[in-house]
Amino acid sequence: MLKFDNIIYAPDLGGLTDEDLKWSEGVKFWIGDGFSFDEDFEIQGEKLHQSMQKLLLQLKKVKSVESVLFLGVGHHSRWPHEDLELILKKFSMDENLHYLVQLGFDNQIIK
Repeated sequence: MLKFDNIIYAPDLGGLTDEDLKWSEGVKFWIGDGFSFDEDFEIQGEKLHQSMQKLLLQLKKVKSVESVLFLGVGHHSRWPHEDLELILKKFSMDENLHYLVQLGFDNQIIK
C-alpha cells in the first residue's frame, strides 16, 4: 500500500489489518484491488488478492474515505463490467456505505 497525502493506492492487496485501517484514517480516495468481488485469491496459502466485498466492509471503519476506485477489474471477474457495477451499487446500498464505489477502466484519467 502506498499513501500520498489523502490517497491510498493498494494494488494486489492481500488483506488489511486493524493497524492498516488506523494508518488509513484521513484518506479520502482509495484506489484498490478489483481482482474479484466476492472471492479472495490465494496461492500456496499466501493471500494475494482480497475480495472487493471484504475491503468495502473493512473501509466502513475509515470514516474519512469518500471514494473507492477498483482497478484490475475484468481479469478474473465472473461478470461483465456493467453487471459488476450493478452488483457494487446494490452492495453499497445494502451495506449503507458512506462512500462512492466505482470501477476503473482502461485509459481512465483521475483528477
